[in-house]
Amino acid sequence: MTSLDETLISTARHIVTETKEIVSTNPEPKSPLESIPVTEPEVPSFCCIVYLDKDNGETRAHVANLPNASGNVIKATGSNEREALRKIVPLFKKIVTEFHHGDAPIPWIDPVPDPTGNEQKRIIPVHL
Repeated sequence: MTSLDETLISTARHIVTETKEIVSTNPEPKSPLESIPVTEPEVPSFCCIVYLDKDNGETRAHVANLPNASGNVIKATGSNEREALRKIVPLFKKIVTEFHHGDAPIPWIDPVPDPTGNEQKRIIPVHL
């Protein structure tokens, strides 16, 4: 055995000894997620699920996961998808805000029905 081998073995033993001491004196390491504080969000956000369909050049949209205050479907139309979504999101937000600030629970539709026909699904996060 060469002196280099002896030095490497000695260094390895030293590292193992120090590692054992560190592990024995320190508690079990925490998961990185445990160090993140869990707090209530300052601005609540909700998921608005919208189904879109085109008919005769008009885009129709309806909210799939929440009825309006009367229990009916929340609907909007526009000349394109962007316009229809721009109209429907404030309607969703108004209804969710009323329930969120009131005493009644939000009447989510669960399970959310599947899109029908040519409908396309959009999921929009909405902050109150």
